[in-house]
Amino acid sequence: MKRIQWKIRTLLIAVVIASIALGLFARERRRLLSRSHTIQAVEQLGGGFAYKRVSLNWFSNFMRWTGVPENAFRDTFKLAFEPTSSSADSVSDEAIAAITQNLSLFPEMEKVEYHDCPRITDATLDSFPDLHKLKTLEIRGTSITRNGLARLKQRFPELEITDDVK
Repeated sequence: MKRIQWKIRTLLIAVVIASIALGLFARERRRLLSRSHTIQAVEQLGGGFAYKRVSLNWFSNFMRWTGVPENAFRDTFKLAFEPTSSSADSVSDEAIAAITQNLSLFPEMEKVEYHDCPRITDATLDSFPDLHKLKTLEIRGTSITRNGLARLKQRFPELEITDDVK
């Protein structure tokens, strides 16, 4: 009887450990897929990301095998919106807000640029996420006002802002 109890206890411990590992795997996979979808959304709006390197190891190779695209593993340090004249109208506060809510998935982000996006207003700055490594925000050709920049500077006093706001 003791031998059976020991086997059941061991089996139960193994099931708990496997459940925890699979739960962590599923959470990380969802996060990586969200990163990939955000990258695709930015690219559809005419924006892009700059990368320092691609971090691939056994875990990322396994995740790629499960359907996570390689772009989700890149160490992103810059987000830039520089749409062509035909896509400039699609870059609006609403479109940026949908992307901005997922920028926390990119904790390594150091620089964000909005160039030639006339439909971006102070509302975009008001919904700007707290990115701990963000150092620089570059704004040109937008409808952002001095008041919007002042509010952003209050929230992020260390942020270096380059702009052409009049």
